[in-house]
Amino acid sequence: MRLRPLAAFALCAAAAVPTVLGAQRVSGTVSLPGGAPGGGVLVVAQDSAGAEITRAVTSDEGRFALPLPRPGFARVLLQRVGFMPTVVLERSLAAAEVVQVEPVLSSTNVTLPPRSAVSPSSCGNSASDRQYVGILMEELRKALTAV
Repeated sequence: MRLRPLAAFALCAAAAVPTVLGAQRVSGTVSLPGGAPGGGVLVVAQDSAGAEITRAVTSDEGRFALPLPRPGFARVLLQRVGFMPTVVLERSLAAAEVVQVEPVLSSTNVTLPPRSAVSPSSCGNSASDRQYVGILMEELRKALTAV
């Protein structure tokens, strides 16, 4: 009688394996603009609303494999501290689809709006102050995530 529960478990486990093994994935090797490997780059997958689905960090050789939890739209970005994101992929993936990419990172630097201190108490809550802090926080997020 112990054999039936074991057989039922084995059947359920076997049914789940194709889903895991057949999951969609984006993988590849990232290069810097000069051709060197892009190691330590943050690879982020987003859904159509821009919410993060999953992420990975490239190896020292620039390689990554980003499994996606479900079929559907995915936007895959490369993020490196101090540089604008590089869009690698922006489309729907079918169930079990595997996409191989060989992207080159953007060489466009992140730029901060000019700031000047008028007086020690000139810090405020203006739109430009919030933009400045937002850019700094995004760069900090990238740095902490890739470590």
